[in-house]
Amino acid sequence: FTLMMYRGLCFLALVAVVFCQHHSAGKWTRQIPTGPYFPTPRYFHAQASAGNTAVIFGGTNGNVQLRDLFEYHVQQNTVTLLDSGSGPSARSGACANYWGPVINQYQNTDGTIDTVIVRNATYVVFGGFDGTNYLNDMWTYNLGTGVWSQVSTSGTPSARAYHTCATTGLPGDEELAVFG
Repeated sequence: FTLMMYRGLCFLALVAVVFCQHHSAGKWTRQIPTGPYFPTPRYFHAQASAGNTAVIFGGTNGNVQLRDLFEYHVQQNTVTLLDSGSGPSARSGACANYWGPVINQYQNTDGTIDTVIVRNATYVVFGGFDGTNYLNDMWTYNLGTGVWSQVSTSGTPSARAYHTCATTGLPGDEELAVFG
């Protein structure tokens, strides 16, 4: 079991992001990211992808609930540890998405430039399971300031885990639609 295999297993959740970047090739491409930090192997983590980045929060390794936050940059093939535990409690099965408009440009494999409006100013996490209790709290992580904030809501859905969510509404007036 080599270090390269270990790093590859840590990023199975990011394969879809890498595939999207290489869609014109029509094949899966295994990427082994560089960087000083690598998420430990996990599942049932919350992940949101926008443009050429993906953010991963929490999850479980089967024994322990996790609460770290990582960002994967597809084009640079690097991982950054954003937070090691100052935000939401450790959990698995939460849903995540992005709020807030940011314009992102990237170069296609044919050399052309695409401009995409990416919803990546704030990373949103809702619900999950802490190993004992189902949760219904909502947290945001501001990617610009690096600060977690708990969101006070009204009419909050019941506590849940392993659900899905999607951002709806216009920039600055986003809502999180939760299902399941």
